[in-house]
Amino acid sequence: KEAIGWNKPQANEVATAEADLHVARAIAAPPFEPPTTAAPAAEAAAPPLIDAKPPTFAERVEPLLARLRQLGVVAYDLELFGDSGKFYRFHCEMPIGVDAHVTQQFEAVAADPQESVAQVVSQVSQWQSNRQRAGL
Repeated sequence: KEAIGWNKPQANEVATAEADLHVARAIAAPPFEPPTTAAPAAEAAAPPLIDAKPPTFAERVEPLLARLRQLGVVAYDLELFGDSGKFYRFHCEMPIGVDAHVTQQFEAVAADPQESVAQVVSQVSQWQSNRQRAGL
């Protein structure tokens, strides 16, 4: 190993390595700044971080279901739809007139369950608006 100089750095390699180490230290080490005791005004006014969980499906869809109940829907259901089970079918029944047994059916199928509920809410709202304009 000694005869062929294996694992022995040459003089110019040592100088280059030392220069590289000096440059690396200069880049890596930021200049020293003493710590401050007062936080900047922007940081002091910022609210603390809260570990907020995203709303559940039930929490996201409840306003839509509340709207349906407000419109007078008596029954509704959300189910998987299709052979692959990749779609959701939301359907509901709206009583027509005084007899609660006579109903208008509404449904929507979508890949997103919340979207299927939203589509039915839109359909029911439109249907009621049309009935009110017609004087029914």
